[in-house]
Amino acid sequence: MTDDMKNVLIHIGAALLSVQSTESVLRLCMTYVIQKQSVPLTIESLESIKENESDKTLGYFMQQVRYRSEIDDDFDGKLKTFLINRNKLVHHLVDSDCFDIFDVENLSEAHNFLSSIINDAEYIGNVFYGVCRLWEEQNGFSIAPDKRLPIEVDIRFKEIAKNTFFEGSTFKK
Repeated sequence: MTDDMKNVLIHIGAALLSVQSTESVLRLCMTYVIQKQSVPLTIESLESIKENESDKTLGYFMQQVRYRSEIDDDFDGKLKTFLINRNKLVHHLVDSDCFDIFDVENLSEAHNFLSSIINDAEYIGNVFYGVCRLWEEQNGFSIAPDKRLPIEVDIRFKEIAKNTFFEGSTFKK
């Protein structure tokens, strides 16, 4: 195995971690923030919601984003592309038409695909992180931003989330 092939495998690992991180934020947001129905925020109700939605797929949550809120076409397009590419990465990487990880001549295609999915995952995850932060503020929580994320993310993506998901002070529905 060449060094270039090893780098592609490392890039695949980074892409998987990015996708999983984004899925976690999306799941958190759809389970607790943009709920199916408004319920009182109690430990019992949150645990019940978590249990009911624990086995749901990423496709389910993305469908629910569209059902539970009104999002703009650009962001919806990003979600669709992300889901398609995520499924290629997770389920069909070896038999995908994206690239052949064993074809040394076309490894740049692999890097392009993987870089694209990492960028999309980061953007989408940060938008949903912004939704969570706005929800915290609307509900009077004083939770400090995650110190692992730059303050710029908190500021920039809260604004994008506000424009994408909110009308005035409430979620678009």
